[in-house]
Amino acid sequence: GTVAGLIIFDICLACLLNIAAVSLFYNTQKDEKNTVKTTNKFLCFSTFTYAVAGGTIYLIIAGIIKIATKASDLLSSLSILITEMSVILFVSLIFALMFVLSMKKDRRFINSCLIKYMSTTKSK
Repeated sequence: GTVAGLIIFDICLACLLNIAAVSLFYNTQKDEKNTVKTTNKFLCFSTFTYAVAGGTIYLIIAGIIKIATKASDLLSSLSILITEMSVILFVSLIFALMFVLSMKKDRRFINSCLIKYMSTTKSK
């Protein structure tokens, strides 16, 4: 694909990864009252690191597959990997800042990004 196409894909991927990350953090850290006891900075830092880690894992696996199938050579794969990783880092940083601002204000943005689920196991 073209570099522009890859960058658009990476922006979309990073958005999805950040939404998944904030949802994962919230759903694993919430108590019975659906509250999360953490600082806003830690929540935003954690979701940033989850999203970047997810993007890194995806890009490394995709790069290995491209090199193994001879779809691209090592040097071009590394330069594209650096570009794609930079896009994911940049988008994740923007999301982290938007999450911090949302937590300080009305929480509308961060709440709209949450994918909430209820546990099906009953605690005794």
